[in-house]
Amino acid sequence: MEEAKQSTKDSGCSVDWSWLAGRKITHAWNDLQNIIITFEDGQTFKIQAANYKGEAFLAFTPYKDPNAQ
Repeated sequence: MEEAKQSTKDSGCSVDWSWLAGRKITHAWNDLQNIIITFEDGQTFKIQAANYKGEAFLAFTPYKDPNAQ
């Protein structure tokens, strides 16, 4: 699942998205700033578009597996 792990040179961050693989989406909602995805087990995943110091960025909640130790 290497494609789920991406790093961007500009941001200097690396995120492991593999915990989302195979999950079933039951509902999705969006407006101009947010998209909220609800999975079959009730867990939600929020993606928020924003500006910080004039630069666009995306924020993810949760940003890692909420069930990980």
